Amino acid sequence: NIDSAKILVFSQNNLPGWSVYIDGEKKPIYNVGTVYMGVLVPAGNHEVFFKYSYAEIWRYFLLSFKGIL
Repeated sequence: NIDSAKILVFSQNNLPGWSVYIDGEKKPIYNVGTVYMGVLVPAGNHEVFFKYSYAEIWRYFLLSFKGIL
């Protein structure tokens, strides 16, 4: 439980494919320290969920695998 809005910093590189949800609602991700992710969390109790989904990575995997063959 927090008494005022805060920035939650997730020390993971802010790369394409990341999403963040607060209480099930998608929120914007901000750059923190030039590479990390941050989200503004309002006062109160909340569930914060970071999700990574980058379908484009499969295209690169298949291209590199094709090159090996």
